[in-house]
Amino acid sequence: MTSSNADGTYKAGDVINVQINFSESVTVNGTPQLTLETGATDRTINYNSGSGSSVLTFSYTVQAGDTTADLDYLTTSALALNGSTIRDAAGNDAILTLASPGSVGSLGANKNLTVDTTAPSIASVAVPANNTYGAGQNLDFTLNFSEAVTVDTTGGTPRIAVTLDTGGTAYASYVTGSGSSALVFRVGVSTGWQDSDGISLGSAIDFNGGSMQDAAGNIAVSSLNSVGALAGVLVDAVAPAVSSISLVDAAITNASSVQYTVVFSKAITGLDTSDFVLAGSGVTGALSSVSGSGTTYTVTVSSITGNGTLRLDLNPSSTGIIDLAGNAIAAGYTAGGQYTIDHMAPATPGMPTLGAASDSGASNVDGITRITTPVISGTAEAGSLVTLYDTDGTTVLGTAVATGGVWSITSSTLAPGAHSLTAKATDAAGNASSASLALAITIDTTAPGTPATPVLATASDSGTFNTDGVTNVTTPTLTGTAEAGSLVTLYDTDGTTVLGM
Repeated sequence: MTSSNADGTYKAGDVINVQINFSESVTVNGTPQLTLETGATDRTINYNSGSGSSVLTFSYTVQAGDTTADLDYLTTSALALNGSTIRDAAGNDAILTLASPGSVGSLGANKNLTVDTTAPSIASVAVPANNTYGAGQNLDFTLNFSEAVTVDTTGGTPRIAVTLDTGGTAYASYVTGSGSSALVFRVGVSTGWQDSDGISLGSAIDFNGGSMQDAAGNIAVSSLNSVGALAGVLVDAVAPAVSSISLVDAAITNASSVQYTVVFSKAITGLDTSDFVLAGSGVTGALSSVSGSGTTYTVTVSSITGNGTLRLDLNPSSTGIIDLAGNAIAAGYTAGGQYTIDHMAPATPGMPTLGAASDSGASNVDGITRITTPVISGTAEAGSLVTLYDTDGTTVLGTAVATGGVWSITSSTLAPGAHSLTAKATDAAGNASSASLALAITIDTTAPGTPATPVLATASDSGTFNTDGVTNVTTPTLTGTAEAGSLVTLYDTDGTTVLGM
């Protein structure tokens, strides 16, 4: 027994013609049958042609589910008349006993016919090792099939969807393994991709115009099974960048050393002073140190001289900064905070003056203005903070900002007595002027002693006397005693009419 089909593998729908060779020509009446061993279900096939010759042909159409590594008939009695006859010209019935399956003369011995109607399926998917993958690195996925698979990329290349947190959906495309049971699909990581909690793999192969089939031509089942764990397969192809450069110290300063806080978008390594440059005008300084870790660092600039502005920028041309995945820093950063450096002292304020509003409005008879809460004012550099000092030059009586170049301070802390008041101006950077010329002021809150009763001086008499015995005074001169230096006012009978001072 043999077959006119070529040795090979056949799938569902294929037709295999089986020939039985007799020792002489035979005539067939009816439809003899031959039972083939085809796996779980044996197939009985019908006589097709050959009557009148020594070779009878039976046709077998492969059915879904049939499987055998070497097609053969079931038993030595697999040929059955099925109500028909097979006779030679003399009318002798043909002997129907066949050679034992697999023995010399059998179909299995004469032909190598494989029946395979089972589509190859993916038993497991090996995924990349747990790691963080950066730009330019490959993610390889190995699909382990149930049998060898041939890949045809003539119409397109099969692929598998790979989903990322940042970067959308990419595709791992077939690269190698055709003819084996292990096919490799690969995707190269592109700049901008990121996934910090593990990538996701699609549930099936997208044939994408290509094909994948076994030796019999059975199309591979596209579903992925037993995909390896992906939680540790991370992607980071996003370059780190400077998020901010902010000031640590006062924005306006006269310091010779300042600090900046530099915050990056992600943890980085390789940072040093060479990664920064100083920008601004009128000021020079030296990058002296960098400290910190992860995303936040402190940069110190020392030996600052001059007056002007000072900004810290990321060096745009040469840095060794990378993130933990090896991505290099993005381009330079020039949008950071800026210090105003001012080492110049403000102009010396003008000599303070005693404002008229400081007078209590009542004067002591000793002639000294009675001041209770003096208002001291003056001029100074616009915007500067003016401090008013007592006689010792250290006791502070008050402070005020010179608005429009004018300042005013009301003080209630002066003790009675003589004072010498001076003023100093301090600018926003902390520079202080020299002391102004002094204002002399006397605080007197005590009334003088009561004057003695006035007396009529004899020199004031006109020299004549009236008959009533009272001296006739035309221009009286009154004298008396009072506190030395005080101003005496003479009042008439009503106590308000001033006769003289």
